[in-house]
Amino acid sequence: YITGNIGKECTNNTSEYMALIIAMMVMDFIKLEEIKSENNFNINVYADSELMINHILKKYKVKSGHISLLYNTVRNIYLF
Repeated sequence: YITGNIGKECTNNTSEYMALIIAMMVMDFIKLEEIKSENNFNINVYADSELMINHILKKYKVKSGHISLLYNTVRNIYLF
């Protein structure tokens, strides 16, 4: 588990995206280490943010400017 504070003026959606970005960055580092040791690597992500999940599944369009930046960050970390 990773815990932290990302600010007082943060919406739930921003928090969900930030948590996903941090988790993906950690995953990316672990994946690189696993590839170096030639082990198979799988990860599952569980989230309860309907908005974020549907953005990622491309069921909802991203309309908000600050969410768009976070969404694009997720896309750049893991192209989907």
